[in-house]
Amino acid sequence: MHSRLRCYGMAVVVSAMSAVCRRCSACSGCLYQASLVLDQLPDGPEAQRGRQHIALVTEALLNSPDWSGQGDAPPAVTASTRGVVRVEVTADQRAYLLTLPAKVAGPVEVLMQRGWFKFAKQELLAGRSPGGKGWKKVLCECMLAGASREDFEARLKAELKLADNSARTQASLAISIFRAGGLLSNRVQKLIVIRD
Repeated sequence: MHSRLRCYGMAVVVSAMSAVCRRCSACSGCLYQASLVLDQLPDGPEAQRGRQHIALVTEALLNSPDWSGQGDAPPAVTASTRGVVRVEVTADQRAYLLTLPAKVAGPVEVLMQRGWFKFAKQELLAGRSPGGKGWKKVLCECMLAGASREDFEARLKAELKLADNSARTQASLAISIFRAGGLLSNRVQKLIVIRD
């Protein structure tokens, strides 16, 4: 750890877009401290957004192939005018996306760019639902309950008012997206999060 950090060791300022953070050997400690603080907050939309942001920044700072610790690598994170933060998809991830069906690859790429899969896994393993609304919310709640695919389809029909065929199609697509993102196991009948 540096004895003279420019940020004075304040974890709230850790950023993948900061050259100081990119070259600082203490950034992993800042990320860890920030995640500890966010885990202690009452669960709500603000805390959830904070945890998702820290998961995205962690992905960008620690897992970027361009990160050399020198601070001169281009930022792996971009932000839009609407405040949506995204991480660049790596070459390996791009090659993986090419192996997926187009209907699955598109949503998987968007969720990868937002760092959502890593965030979702952390939230699900902590017993919290990361899905905000729609099919993601229903599927995450089913995963937390260890429900079956049939239970998921029934909840899609009841909560989203989908017809039988629409619920079946949406369930297949949703499960494929979560499996492609590394959240769901292919081996068991229950909808449970992969722990590794």
